[in-house]
Amino acid sequence: MKSLMKIAALTAALAVFGAAPAYADHRENHDPGSNRPEGKPAPAGKAYGWYCRAESRKRTGDGKGTPFSQCVRAMARVANGDADNPRQACAGLSKKRVAGERGTPFSQCVRGAAQLRRDLEAADDPTPGPATGLPLKAKAYGHYCRAESRKRTGDGKGTPFSQCVTAMAKVANDLVENPARACAGLSRKPAPGMKGTPFRQCVRAAAHQIRDMKREEREAGQPEPTA
Repeated sequence: MKSLMKIAALTAALAVFGAAPAYADHRENHDPGSNRPEGKPAPAGKAYGWYCRAESRKRTGDGKGTPFSQCVRAMARVANGDADNPRQACAGLSKKRVAGERGTPFSQCVRGAAQLRRDLEAADDPTPGPATGLPLKAKAYGHYCRAESRKRTGDGKGTPFSQCVTAMAKVANDLVENPARACAGLSRKPAPGMKGTPFRQCVRAAAHQIRDMKREEREAGQPEPTA
């Protein structure tokens, strides 16, 4: 039951982040529950698809479907406790490099499965850490970073938004000394159509978050009113 609640929480986070529609466009001609052990919940395909986003959606001709569909099934095995570790869950995927793809289908699957395990462990945590997947960080801290752009900058660091929520995770878990240190990796160049720089927006967001954290600490320390 606890595992199902964590999967539900994670699925909700992915829905808030907007990852679900990306998988909804993908269609496979197979029953997603055909390989499911009796009594197990149906794989939350829309959620698992985010962890397999790097996989190819082209059929390999081996009758196993696409690397993406195989990866999604591997994520279901991880979430349902049907695999002892990511490598076991992804054992069926090819270890051969695919032209134009980063790494192998197997290595991409293992990376996604490891991230999924971390996210399931953090699903009940109101302050997920920097290593947590983007959907959970976006759900927890996204409101602080709403002014940041969600467009990739081409520097390989993701989007200003993704970098910002990671910075908020550092602040929430007391891993940095101040907002400027938390946001150090963000660009100090003005972004087209955005107010200020990604770095300045992040620092402002982190300062806001710190104020909220201090207020919550004060409120938690106040004695409850007597009847």
